[in-house]
Amino acid sequence: MTLDLRRFINRNDEASHGLITAGSTTAVTLVSSNEARSMVIISNDSNQDVWIRYKTAATDNTKHGILLKSSDPPFEMDSGAIYIGEISVIFDIGASNDVSFIEY
Repeated sequence: MTLDLRRFINRNDEASHGLITAGSTTAVTLVSSNEARSMVIISNDSNQDVWIRYKTAATDNTKHGILLKSSDPPFEMDSGAIYIGEISVIFDIGASNDVSFIEY
């Protein structure tokens, strides 16, 4: 099931959104660093589990961070503790997997 993240958008805020498709168990950048970030919502649109990592994809390929299972609702970054650095993701299994995000 793919979640339509557009329903979460506050039309008064500027938002960016995107979709990445990863086909391996190598970490990839989901969202670049952004000092103006106020929120990020991440949706696992695949049938595989994905790890959300608060560090650059180039750091390593270890599977740790926030586990977002394929059946989980979208992950919303806690508005009280906004991470402004790069957010990377890595999948448990190296099939063709999709992760979408919306960033304010």
